[in-house]
Amino acid sequence: MKIGSLIMFFLSAICVSRAEEIFPVSQIKAGMKGTTYTVLQGTNIVPLETEVLGVSEDYLGPGKDLIIAKLVDEKTKLTGAVHGMSGSPLYIEGKLAGALSRRIAVFEKDGHCGFTPIADMLVVNQKSKDVKTVWHPERFFPGYSWLQNDEKSGWLSLPLSMSGVSGYAKKIMEKIWEGSGFFMAAGGGGGRGQSQRGTELLPGAPVSVAFLTGDLHMAGTGTVTWRQGDQLLAFGHPMFGWGDVELPLCEAEIISTIPSYYMPFKLANVRRTVGTLTQDRLSAVGGVVGPVPTLPRYRVTVQWEDQQPKIYEGNFVSHELFTPAILASLVGSVLLENDEASAKWSVALKGQLGLKGHEPLNFDAFSSGDESDAMGLIFGVAQRVGDLYGQRLEKVEPEFFDVNLQVKPSESVFTVESVQIEPQRPEPGQEIKVRVMLRPKYGEVLQKNFSFVLPDKFNHDDDVTLQVANGQLFYLEDQQDASSLRRFPFWPGNDGSDKADSLRDLLRQWNQQRSANELVVRLLSPEMGMRFREKRLENLPPSVMSVLANADSDSSPIFSSRVMEESTRLDGEITGKTGITFTVK
Repeated sequence: MKIGSLIMFFLSAICVSRAEEIFPVSQIKAGMKGTTYTVLQGTNIVPLETEVLGVSEDYLGPGKDLIIAKLVDEKTKLTGAVHGMSGSPLYIEGKLAGALSRRIAVFEKDGHCGFTPIADMLVVNQKSKDVKTVWHPERFFPGYSWLQNDEKSGWLSLPLSMSGVSGYAKKIMEKIWEGSGFFMAAGGGGGRGQSQRGTELLPGAPVSVAFLTGDLHMAGTGTVTWRQGDQLLAFGHPMFGWGDVELPLCEAEIISTIPSYYMPFKLANVRRTVGTLTQDRLSAVGGVVGPVPTLPRYRVTVQWEDQQPKIYEGNFVSHELFTPAILASLVGSVLLENDEASAKWSVALKGQLGLKGHEPLNFDAFSSGDESDAMGLIFGVAQRVGDLYGQRLEKVEPEFFDVNLQVKPSESVFTVESVQIEPQRPEPGQEIKVRVMLRPKYGEVLQKNFSFVLPDKFNHDDDVTLQVANGQLFYLEDQQDASSLRRFPFWPGNDGSDKADSLRDLLRQWNQQRSANELVVRLLSPEMGMRFREKRLENLPPSVMSVLANADSDSSPIFSSRVMEESTRLDGEITGKTGITFTVK
């Protein structure tokens, strides 16, 4: 029998038949010899010779010591402790002492590393008896990144793998997950891979915490430290330190351990889901093998010009700080990692995030340009979902995420050049013909025609304004927030939750969002109104305006009222704004 099989047999017997003996940190002395177990390639758990150097007292906090040791095994001569080894158990005299959790220095060349004492980790296990989710609204602070995790210097990062992420997509993912404590690595195992077995979740085996499962996967991979029955502990440090969680636990296999003085890491394939992570604490993460969490579903359809649509389906984790980045990563992976991808893009995104007990949150955006514009579209998903989870009106419970991407591998932009009307001095009740001239970046000028019947409400010599722009710009102007137009295609700026009466009202406000490829023609009268708590109230009598202005500090006057509006969709982004003012005959 091979040594890896013997080790797994030994560890399996311990996990199933009896509790492991613990080596107390108080008995650890410099010069002791130990063995660290981990998987360097494939599914075989291998021993690594380890030399104990001592204990750094209160290293992690009051009463939280760190075992300092060196990996002196020939197998880790080039790598030392690598990202993905988090949780690899250390045994001294056959007893479990702790979990590998730190590199002592970034460019460390001599195998120095830190181990979290097992006694600290076992405290976490007492919190892992029940599979449950607790919402922590106090953990979200508007104005910050949706990932509220300060990078903890020295922890071994968890390699975050996502199917179909390399090249430019990997750079985008790194920006999305910046500051999260994860290290973005290419990886596989989505779709067919997640029905396969990986390494059994025993001490020393790789374990992945999944954020996406199904046709596309995303998961962070570390190592199991301890298991007794269906309970396990891993990592030797927090993932995010968010306390009670409910995340899929997956088996994994290690493709290879990549040597690097700066960022050595394990490259993993994520395999089948076999349990639930329930605790994310300072000293460890803890979970249960067996029950699998029920997750909301995703469906992403992408269709490139002249190509058959491709559909990706699966499930995603719902968490107030995880989900914005997860869904943005999902869209980014589908959009950027494709044989049809090019240096120029035109992308139309439409879809919904379904919510239990509420109407869905809608997505409707268009972006055209280079890769940076595509990045804006992807970040827009994160910002919009982040607003939803960040509002304080009501806890949200997503049921599905369903989006459609229509993509052309070319730029398509139209600039509003001019607008003309006929007749130039219409009478009340008369039809007005509107011609809008749009200039593409290349090619001939495009003409779009509209028509209005001038309402009878207008009198002789009344001034009427006609404005032309894209729907997105009009929406942001209506919300008094055009500042974020360029960066985030459907980011509402201020989420408005402090002025909304209910989540229903807030969703209704957000779902009025309009796209940059929608050409809008508005007819405006000079009648005044009020913007009252984000609601536009038009054509108000002066007496009503006075009452509203004195009753609420969140009100402000508006100096024109919409009379009529027409719109049409173009196959390109619309830029610029123009208008004319005419006098009624």
